[in-house]
Amino acid sequence: IIVDNSFDNMFYGFYSYEADNVSLIGNEYKENIVYGIDPHDRSRFLTMAYNTAYGTEKKHGIIISREVNDSDYIGNLTFNNFGSGFMIDRLSTGTYVYANTAINNLQDGLTLFESSCNLIASNNFSHNRRSGLRVRNSVENGVFY
Repeated sequence: IIVDNSFDNMFYGFYSYEADNVSLIGNEYKENIVYGIDPHDRSRFLTMAYNTAYGTEKKHGIIISREVNDSDYIGNLTFNNFGSGFMIDRLSTGTYVYANTAINNLQDGLTLFESSCNLIASNNFSHNRRSGLRVRNSVENGVFY
């Protein structure tokens, strides 16, 4: 459990590999180089709630990639990132994305690539340079409100 910290000017603000049951709550990820938050490769049962990720220099504010399953994005704020605010990538399933805000990112609010069976509800993905929500090669995702 990582609560109420600030991570700035790091290569990755947070990175995991095959991690289970990690909670990132109320942290600030400021001006990191590649990603603010990057759970990777078969991490699962993660909670990312009430975090702020901004000013990421090369890619996205918050990303999950390569079979990161059964995790939650709840009430996070991303802005002014070089890539997207949020990304769900490469066979990541069972993600609940609720009440998040992604604004003024250079790509999308939420990018969803090659991932299925995710629930996206009550988010604000606005004023991003590309799309609010971009979906590619993904099925059986629910997007509401």
